[in-house]
Amino acid sequence: MLLQRRAFSGGRQCGCRASRSNTVAPRVAPSLSLPGPRPAAACRPPRRQQQHWHQHSQSLRSRHVAAAAAAQQPEQPEQQEYEEFEEDEEFEEGEYEEGEFEQADAAAQLPGTDSALTYTGPESAAAIEAAALAAIGSEGQPAAAAALEEYEEEPEPFEQPEERPMFLSDLFGMAAEVEAAQMLAEEFGDVFATGISEVADDVLPGDVYCCVERIHGLYTTDGHEPEELEAALANGAIAVVAEAGNELGVDIPDSVPVIWAEDADELSARLAAVYYDSPSAAMNTVAVAGTNGKTTVSWLIRGVLEQAGELTGMIGSIEHALAEHQLQPDGKLWKSQVDDPAAGRECSSPFSLVPYRGRYSVEETTPNGLQMQQLLAGMRDRGATAAVVECTAAGIAGGSADWLQPNIVVYTDTGDNPAELQLFESKQEYVDSTLELLRCLKDPQQQRAVINADDEHFAAAAAAAGAVPRITYGINNPAADVRAESISLTLWQTTIIVATPIGRLEIITNLVGRHNVYNVLAAVAVGVLLNLPLAEIGAGIEAVQVIPGRCEVVNNVLDLPLEGEEGEELQQQQQQPNLPRDFPVVVDAADTPQRLAAVLDALREAGAERIFTVFGCDGVTTTGEMRARMGEVAHQRSDFVILTNSSPRLEDPADIIQDIVAGWPNEMFEQYAAYVYNVFQDQTRAPLWFEPFLHSAQRRWKRHVMEDRFQAIRAAIGTAAPGDVVLLAGRGHRDHVEHFDGEDGITRGWFDDRVEARNALSKLEYLYALVNLDRSELPWGKPDDAKTVVVEFD
Repeated sequence: MLLQRRAFSGGRQCGCRASRSNTVAPRVAPSLSLPGPRPAAACRPPRRQQQHWHQHSQSLRSRHVAAAAAAQQPEQPEQQEYEEFEEDEEFEEGEYEEGEFEQADAAAQLPGTDSALTYTGPESAAAIEAAALAAIGSEGQPAAAAALEEYEEEPEPFEQPEERPMFLSDLFGMAAEVEAAQMLAEEFGDVFATGISEVADDVLPGDVYCCVERIHGLYTTDGHEPEELEAALANGAIAVVAEAGNELGVDIPDSVPVIWAEDADELSARLAAVYYDSPSAAMNTVAVAGTNGKTTVSWLIRGVLEQAGELTGMIGSIEHALAEHQLQPDGKLWKSQVDDPAAGRECSSPFSLVPYRGRYSVEETTPNGLQMQQLLAGMRDRGATAAVVECTAAGIAGGSADWLQPNIVVYTDTGDNPAELQLFESKQEYVDSTLELLRCLKDPQQQRAVINADDEHFAAAAAAAGAVPRITYGINNPAADVRAESISLTLWQTTIIVATPIGRLEIITNLVGRHNVYNVLAAVAVGVLLNLPLAEIGAGIEAVQVIPGRCEVVNNVLDLPLEGEEGEELQQQQQQPNLPRDFPVVVDAADTPQRLAAVLDALREAGAERIFTVFGCDGVTTTGEMRARMGEVAHQRSDFVILTNSSPRLEDPADIIQDIVAGWPNEMFEQYAAYVYNVFQDQTRAPLWFEPFLHSAQRRWKRHVMEDRFQAIRAAIGTAAPGDVVLLAGRGHRDHVEHFDGEDGITRGWFDDRVEARNALSKLEYLYALVNLDRSELPWGKPDDAKTVVVEFD
């Protein structure tokens, strides 16, 4: 049967789902302090529906409690023995060393051992290991040693989250799925749910399996596919949530109920909000929305919160993390399960791919609604007191923030992001989606808004925030609550004097450019809302010395302690802070025309004499029009341009580059119209005899094409001189590239712009030693080399 979805307030909204207001709120007073987290029950369905369900379920539950208890009564012999041992009054604490029983169990499972190898006394761990190796003989010892090494894992940095068993009928009832809850109470009243999962292979016994579409880069997996369902059932799923209109294609056992929903994504998020008990409400949660600056603002806010002593979680495009520990999309701690082929390498190799395995990456900028609750619960259950969440317009529209309850919403701006705009029918729909989080702020006592006063949509953002108190920030608007009184920009750091409602503050940051001043001001505004001392706010922002791939100057000399073990460790983490500083090499994720323009303008304003821009466009996810605009921006604002690969994926790299070249002015092509071959292409694609003509044209315009990114980065760094800037744009923190695998898919290879740049910088001394090499232009050669004379046609 089809169980209709129960909407709480007439359509998809986010957060508290309360009525909206367009009243403009007064400004925040200087003495404002933000209360602590709100009660978790605020995110649950309307209380009237909860009470109705509880009254109904109590009469049904009594009939199943006895059956449930009886079903759980029989215990495994091992469990009984262990419990009897725990209750033995003669057991003296400390008689056995911690971990010896586990080590004995591990040894007993080693290849080649017999069942007689068990714990017999208080031997040390070394004795147990020696006994295990001796018992299996020399042939089995390598496998045994490997098994023991694998078993002896590092201790967990946090206490394991407690299990939260819940009657399956209660789970759906408290999620306002009353019809489904009644059916489950009558037919499956003694069934407990112990988890929710959308990944069939990750299902554990007792989990509710939700058939939703999951995204893996360019590919999707539909949870309704027979192999997915079979895997979920084999792993112990006790219920299935499926979307109406789909055929399951497998025989579902009668013991596994199937609940049909109009929107499986929405229902899975709602179930997760109930099951995980609204985790965002138990922490000080800051959501960051907007087109530009979300990642940088989020990292700076995390720095402020950590400086204030908060154990802070992060959900963002670079990582999902709790403190320094990275998280999987389901909220569990991430650990590499395979060896990393790139481990120990100084860099990649030209014209080849290093296999990409065993490394952490975030596939989607914004998790879906279920993952959002799982991530927040994973943070809260491990002791987090604060969380920072990046929210994209597409993610908000897709329901990722439906059950997010932020204390503070930061709105950066609404700009031009072609990749996201193509997901909306109009620019106004895109703007409305970005502002949706502000509209969900309904509690003036608990919630606040931070808004960019210089943004063109400031008035709409202020109206969206309604009656909730707000604080504004800006550079140009003198009425902004937090504003930059003075800005000093260099190619290595930025100094800002910030005026706030509670005083003035000086901040010196390694973030380069005027656009990053806005990001710093947004973080200061959050600190003011949290009623933190200005010194603490400044220290938290300055502590964030690097944001991976966000205007990251890879050869900046950081202010690190240089003595003792701590100094050595920090230097190692920063990866060669003593690289040559003849000119800065900047890595940035600028992958849209607006972002690329902002970075190039910032570098020019900061004093760059010449700018070398190395960039490409991703295949499949970018359009020809967007690529041409990127080419136009780079041409107008750069002195040298080297076009190269980013991640071509299923497209021909040459086609992507020609789309970019289409953004260059026609005058660059007219004089070469009679040439047999295109002069603006990689030299490997032209005949050998044509190379001098190709080089001459590219040298004249200082617009080069090198498809191999390994070579392109080194060519730019080797050609730059003091006073110049090398910008590696478009990839940012991403440490892999994607290419066509030659069949029908995509293969990944390890490639990190930051690693390649550091490696190239470390080799400059050898290049400088070649005194007879002219590196002022490409391709390099002898100083007295005659330049090829090219005939130009009218």
